Amino acid sequence: MPSKATYHDLLAAVALTVNALEGTDPVALQTVYAKRPLTDEDFDSSIVPMNAIRDRILNAEQRLVLSIANSDDPFWRAEIGSVTDTILNGALVPDSDINGDTIVGAYGAVLDAQDQTQICSKMDIELLRNRQNASSLWIMQQYNYAFIGDKVIHTRPNGVVVQVCVYDFNAQTAAFDADDPILLPDALVPAYIAGGVAGLVRDDEFMEQAQLYAQYFNNVNDAILKNRTSVSDLATMVVPQELQR
Repeated sequence: MPSKATYHDLLAAVALTVNALEGTDPVALQTVYAKRPLTDEDFDSSIVPMNAIRDRILNAEQRLVLSIANSDDPFWRAEIGSVTDTILNGALVPDSDINGDTIVGAYGAVLDAQDQTQICSKMDIELLRNRQNASSLWIMQQYNYAFIGDKVIHTRPNGVVVQVCVYDFNAQTAAFDADDPILLPDALVPAYIAGGVAGLVRDDEFMEQAQLYAQYFNNVNDAILKNRTSVSDLATMVVPQELQR
């Protein structure tokens, strides 16, 4: 499996953009920019400390995850996908997956719990109830379900599992501090960076820059929600003349 960008790759890129890295000459700045992992000593900003940059990058990740979790594109959802524990007929859909991680976004496919290659079909509630009440009339096995509020009714005797997306902010904070590979695909690295920069506004510092990066970040979010599997490059942004220096 090819190596992915790490969280401190993003940290370095965002910190450089908001002039937060230590180093006053090109050689010193390059040394700090290439260092992994970065530490507090590598930052020199009275406006945005290192952990503030970390939190803004993770906030951007959270927004990307939520957009992915509310899309129905399997390419994106696979990166944060999981399943619930077995759910019996009429039971509540849990708020966490089989590992206890918090579910975010929309539910995905409903699968037979015993054989998860068998996908259940969504059915009108009244038709599903009729099938349940007259189950002895059916020769073939029935693979149907319906959501009623926060409950699921279905025709599988051994229960079903629901494909979901999950996210744990504390776990990703620990992964960031350890400079682990990023959670989402490398194709979203520009969006991570743009979202991090967009969140770093304090008083009137970096306001115009933040607005520019927020535009790109929002465009990527919109593309994900519309189930597009490719996003534009950060370099395609139109930079106002006053920022071209």
